[in-house]
Amino acid sequence: MPKIPTVYALVLAGGKSKRMGKDKSRIIYHQKEQMYEVADMLMSMGLNTSISLNKTQQNDLNPNYSYIIDAYEDKGALGGILTAMELHPNKSLLVVGCDYPMLQRWDLNHLIFESEKNKRSMAYQAPDSLLYLPTVAYYTIDMLQGFKQALVSNQLKLQTILGNAKVHKLKPLNSIRFATANTPEEEKEIRKEIDHE
Repeated sequence: MPKIPTVYALVLAGGKSKRMGKDKSRIIYHQKEQMYEVADMLMSMGLNTSISLNKTQQNDLNPNYSYIIDAYEDKGALGGILTAMELHPNKSLLVVGCDYPMLQRWDLNHLIFESEKNKRSMAYQAPDSLLYLPTVAYYTIDMLQGFKQALVSNQLKLQTILGNAKVHKLKPLNSIRFATANTPEEEKEIRKEIDHE
């Protein structure tokens, strides 16, 4: 009997991209728009994958992908994560933001392996600080209640939520792959790195 997957994957693409000045999920760094590049990587790992969007992003979508529209408007990444966890309450959730253009499949396999081996939620640690990267994380089922309570309390900062839940931090083995593209300047720097690969 085939093993039923216990993890569901979510591409977080519903941010407003204010600092970038354009939709980060639609930027092309490789072959496709970034949200589709991330989704393809997750699906290549055999994961049931959806792309999380806000209500304003429903135009011109590729019909070959699955989408989840945030049920909680203007609640940031928490809204997208909670929407997905409520739709799949019996599965852990692998979350990957669309603003990590250099992230590789190996990084995500490592995160899944460590989380499942230790039976706990984990998020990568920022390469240059002790902060969490809450949008490159593996959330176990027991995080659902904590996320719900945070929303009710209007605590939208994932750093605080993860800290209160004592989510384990996983150190990146290659920090350059966790470079984020949230501004035009960061986008330019990452394009230089990709060109040199």
